[in-house]
Amino acid sequence: MGKRQLDEGITYLERAVAINPDLGWAHLQLGLLYALRGDYERAEATTRRTIDMQERFISEREDLQILGAFTRLGYVYYLQDRYDEALRTYHREVTDVTASDHA
Repeated sequence: MGKRQLDEGITYLERAVAINPDLGWAHLQLGLLYALRGDYERAEATTRRTIDMQERFISEREDLQILGAFTRLGYVYYLQDRYDEALRTYHREVTDVTASDHA
């Protein structure tokens, strides 16, 4: 991002999640890069996959712990002026963070 190489970052992260679909952090960052590119549909879909991973860990302790997926989705909504949805998802992140010792 600092070098403004979003397309390259997207390419590398897409490869990473193709190799290992359970890379929650890669999905989280990929959602951000899609959002910054203005591809909100892909950003939301990718972020929702990350939310699934986050919720699986919290409920079943599967995979590596990931937090921030709801915040990322809130940002996608915010960029689209969907403020009520953004606030709801930000609130959900606060709920998850306070229930976890990760943060």
